[in-house]
Amino acid sequence: MTVDSQRTLGMYPLLLDLAGREVLVVGGGPVAERRVAGLLEAGALVTLVAPGVTTELATLAREGRIEWADREFQPMDVVGRDLVFTATGDLPVDTAVAEEARSHGIFVNSADDNERCDFHVPAVARRGDIVIAVGTGGAAPALAARLRDRFAASTGPEWERLAALLGRMRDLARVGVPDRRQRARILSQAANDDALLARLAAGTEVSPADALAAAQVPLAAPVGAATSPAAGPHPAGAFVSLVGAGPGASDLLTVRAYERIRAADVIVYDDLVDRGVLEQARPDAELVYSGKRGWRNAPDRPGPELLAQRALEADGKRVVRLKGGDPNVFGRSTEEIAALQAAGVPYEIVPGITAALAAAAAARIPLTQRGVAGSLTLATGVAIGAGTGPADAEEPTAADIASLVRAGSTVAVYMGLRVLPQIAEALLAAGVSADLPVAVVGSASLPGEIVVKGRLADIASAVVAQVVASPAVVILGEVAR
Repeated sequence: MTVDSQRTLGMYPLLLDLAGREVLVVGGGPVAERRVAGLLEAGALVTLVAPGVTTELATLAREGRIEWADREFQPMDVVGRDLVFTATGDLPVDTAVAEEARSHGIFVNSADDNERCDFHVPAVARRGDIVIAVGTGGAAPALAARLRDRFAASTGPEWERLAALLGRMRDLARVGVPDRRQRARILSQAANDDALLARLAAGTEVSPADALAAAQVPLAAPVGAATSPAAGPHPAGAFVSLVGAGPGASDLLTVRAYERIRAADVIVYDDLVDRGVLEQARPDAELVYSGKRGWRNAPDRPGPELLAQRALEADGKRVVRLKGGDPNVFGRSTEEIAALQAAGVPYEIVPGITAALAAAAAARIPLTQRGVAGSLTLATGVAIGAGTGPADAEEPTAADIASLVRAGSTVAVYMGLRVLPQIAEALLAAGVSADLPVAVVGSASLPGEIVVKGRLADIASAVVAQVVASPAVVILGEVAR
């Protein structure tokens, strides 16, 4: 693989333990000075090669904190090093250093020369054991520093205290909670506990034993003893969260949804959940695909009882059922809730941004607008589209929708792309004007997002011409004009 192809794939972030490691720095100017300062802070054994150095570097050498060779670089300088930095500002010299290091299989960083960097030095802020590191692949160090400062400004001393507390909790939990998965769940719960963070911010001392007790971990119980399930958003035992995954983009998850995903042992998801959302899960979380999107039914799709079964396994698992948008908007959560109630498994519903809201935002459409539309109706394309598909008895028909749009209501139609021609035909037959404004938004909030606007009479052909793909929302009403 070439260096260029590696850059296309991106760089792998690491935090290296350099304590006691041999590191070579070539160059004696301000950039080399910054490199040396960071390396000494990490406990590295630094050798500096440069014919002349800054006052600060000379002081470090005089104090014996670094070894300084007051001369030009020589190829043998790289031998035995774990890392090499070159920052002379002289391109031929930096190139020679980089090539020599690579010939010995040593990673090298060449200041202000991305082509000869095996790694980049991020902008770093420290809060105790917390390291905030921001990198731009060497493209924009000033931007990395700005983002670092922004993140650091929002990370007060309470976060440092929380990190220290979690470390002590982890050590204590290793004795009282032998199951690794349960330990991860407990620590994730504490890491996401806003009340605990507020106590630390107020200067309250919290012992690791007290924090574990708050998480319902009986440290005095025999090894392997199961904790009892408890009601509430963070029980110690079996629990299911029906979580709205939003319209697709992972940064449109609610904070609560993100917390539940991070704490989950098992995540059950379907086609409408974007990969970026699943990437928020813990590395050890089990991902279970439940199939089905729109009109396609999967014969082997897991039944609603799956959630209760997984939650009750072993010592009780934290299960998250991810549903695109909001669980209670055409999410068919009723059957799963009934199965959970029958099994006695506690559950919660975490709302999410439903697709109609994301679609309207993408198309810059106010779903309600004073003097234009005073109400909003959410419907599916099943009943409107001339009976195509297994319509539920309570779903509005074409006549119902026609009455609503004529009265000035906005109607957002889910799962209507496939039957858009039938929807348009049915509404026209029900007396809706051919000039009714319509917007169709596909893949709202995702990179492939597309918005097509037109009249009811010709929207179906416009959508075909623009190659709109599911998932999509159809917005009917004057607000779409």
